[in-house]
Amino acid sequence: MTPVILLGALGGLALWPSHLPEAPTPDSSTLTAYLREPQPATPPLAAGTAVPATVAGRVWEVYFTEGQHVRKGQLLLKVAQKLVSADHHRLQQQLTQQQQQLASLAARPAAPAAELTATTARVAATERQLAALPAQLSFQFVTAPHDGVMVRRSVAAGDYLSVGAAIGQLAPLPATPPDDTTLLLSSAN
Repeated sequence: MTPVILLGALGGLALWPSHLPEAPTPDSSTLTAYLREPQPATPPLAAGTAVPATVAGRVWEVYFTEGQHVRKGQLLLKVAQKLVSADHHRLQQQLTQQQQQLASLAARPAAPAAELTATTARVAATERQLAALPAQLSFQFVTAPHDGVMVRRSVAAGDYLSVGAAIGQLAPLPATPPDDTTLLLSSAN
């Protein structure tokens, strides 16, 4: 009797797949959609207002990304500005005076060649001194003017900013529903 039951069970299993509906053959678009990583559902962000640069200089670092929530006063950019030292200022004035002397000598038709050569050498020496001065930088910062979401970024490290140039778009934070203040009551029997 056991062999009969076993054969009946095996026969039922053999017939079982024939009663199932036929599965569609997957095409390439189905496989591609199946293998693609799911994209998180993000609500569309509102258009924002431009955030202006409050300082001029070269963008050193950017501290925000698109879609990031920022608070008022939060650091957005670090901007490098070239400092003019006292030596740099003095040499620049000296160079300007020497270049004016050279231009006036060159404009005279009977300028002595020795004086023209000496002035040209002084201009070249001052230019070399100016180029040899080490560069000094100062850093300024741009902060968020109010709370919001940075919906667009217009700058990258290395860009030059002028005062008032837009660094990105800042949208207001989406409205959040008020906290649920429903009291949970428990029954104590």
